[in-house]
Amino acid sequence: MDGALISTIVPVYNARSTIRKCIDSILGQTYSNMEIILVDDGSTDGSLDICNEYMARDSRIKVIHKDNGGVSSARNTGLSAAAGDYIAFVDADDYLEKEMYGSLIGRIMEDSSDIAICNLYYEDPQGNILHAFSHADFTFDKSSYPEYSYFIPSIAGYVWNRLYSRNVIWYEPDRHVAFDPEITIAEDGLFGYEIFNNNPSVRYSYIDSRLYHYVVNPESAVNRRFDLDKLSYFDAIGKEIEMLDDEGLNNDYLKADYVINSIRVGIIMELLKITGNTKYGSIREHADSYKKQIRYRHFPPKLKIKYLVATKMKFAYRYKIIHDRRFI
Repeated sequence: MDGALISTIVPVYNARSTIRKCIDSILGQTYSNMEIILVDDGSTDGSLDICNEYMARDSRIKVIHKDNGGVSSARNTGLSAAAGDYIAFVDADDYLEKEMYGSLIGRIMEDSSDIAICNLYYEDPQGNILHAFSHADFTFDKSSYPEYSYFIPSIAGYVWNRLYSRNVIWYEPDRHVAFDPEITIAEDGLFGYEIFNNNPSVRYSYIDSRLYHYVVNPESAVNRRFDLDKLSYFDAIGKEIEMLDDEGLNNDYLKADYVINSIRVGIIMELLKITGNTKYGSIREHADSYKKQIRYRHFPPKLKIKYLVATKMKFAYRYKIIHDRRFI
């Protein structure tokens, strides 16, 4: 196990206030055989200087500077440079518990799995815990991934609370699964499904230990006010639905997600007086088609209620959106 190299990829964009804590938490891992690839994505706040400072201090750190292209572009750049037997991702405003990589690689070895996932903390920039979830340790295979990634929050579409065996990302010596730079929301979830789609069999391990600190940034792409770029979310979910179709696996949960969110976005666009958007028109057409296919009677009660309120009680759903002010 000590011989296995972990490549940790950190996209960095204007992260001057958080990057030191992030890098320190990676350098402080009990598992030390790592290369840390800091990809500066055109920062303008001095983040690159901090990255170079750390590179001068520790030979495990590599710094790549590139023009700004977004988090997917930065992660792809890191992947192209990664030499590790295992791959990990960390966001520049997050940080790790010191035993994270040792625990994950240990579980991969113990279970003969390809991807190990840990639980996480959701916290605000002041360190206050916002959400905490728990689920017993277990292993699962490819056929179970769609359901678990939908219903278990810490298994959902993330890339940073897990460790990937290199062979599930690289399908040829010089070709690998990549992030789609055109998708700005849910790009990490789509990456997980691309791995799912490119491997005949994948084995996953989950450990309930909270080892990753995800810091909720109100200025991030997910949390900022609604804009039309967020419609790329539906591109990601649409591709995932197609992959499950190809595999002959149940995709009703993803279709329901697509439908519910299309209705929510439509209401928000009405409230913001955004009209005549052709992309949203196409989204609505797909949602109408999915509604005819979804077998919602087998849904768990919470999802069934959410789906029925959104599709059958638009006035109530509109009121909830106005009350919550989500994405507005």
